[in-house]
Amino acid sequence: MVKDRTALVNQLHETLSPLFPEFVAVFNQLDSPTSLALLIAYPGPDYICHAGEEKVGETLANASRNRVGKVVAKALVEAAQISVGIIQRQPALATKVSILGERIRALNTAIEKVEKQVEDLFGKLPYNPKDFPAGDIPSLATLISEIEDIHRFPTLKQFLSHFGWCPGSFQTGSYRLEHPRMSHAGNKYVRRLTWMLSIVAIRTISPYRAYFQRRVKAGKAKMHIIVAVGRKLLSVFYAILKRGIPYNPDWEVKQPCCPGKVLTSI
Repeated sequence: MVKDRTALVNQLHETLSPLFPEFVAVFNQLDSPTSLALLIAYPGPDYICHAGEEKVGETLANASRNRVGKVVAKALVEAAQISVGIIQRQPALATKVSILGERIRALNTAIEKVEKQVEDLFGKLPYNPKDFPAGDIPSLATLISEIEDIHRFPTLKQFLSHFGWCPGSFQTGSYRLEHPRMSHAGNKYVRRLTWMLSIVAIRTISPYRAYFQRRVKAGKAKMHIIVAVGRKLLSVFYAILKRGIPYNPDWEVKQPCCPGKVLTSI
């Protein structure tokens, strides 16, 4: 649903560009409740001009719970009056804007409902989000649901292979690829989530940020370093779930030669 919403927001950007390009200067987040309410009610500069500051202000105030009102309404009306949007196509484009706004708003409601259900279900599990190095409840719930029972992975290598966070094997006859690319196995949404968590870890967690900086100075490619950070994160998740030990920023799970060892300092 998030992916679908992103596609719709991109369509809304593309539609507003010829219709009312000045709108994004006032509302840079098109999928906010206030922005959507306005675009559904007044989907174009002519509609905003005809409505006037008072009605536009009322719509903004109601949608934002009085956090946005007259000042923004005045800015919108002034922008609409001098808009360089295409007048001839305004009726058709305005219809599209209104429909896209309604679809995005419906998706926002559905996503909020699912996230609330996920949070309620996660609360029944024996896990504390603070025990993990990165991730909010929806992302942690996604990872845990993909893992199911951690004990079905006797080794870290099997765990990483399940997520596709390991080199893919390629061999034909006696030839074997010396430097294989990442495997494409595993749930694609979870793989994308792992990638995003790796970036968050580099930005916000000092041991991972320090590791990233060290590897950059050593001349390693940044994309390869992010993959390595993802492996470290998954390794830490594996140790936490397997042993029930909360994350310690001074520890790192490393690939053991024998199953069972391993929490060492980064």
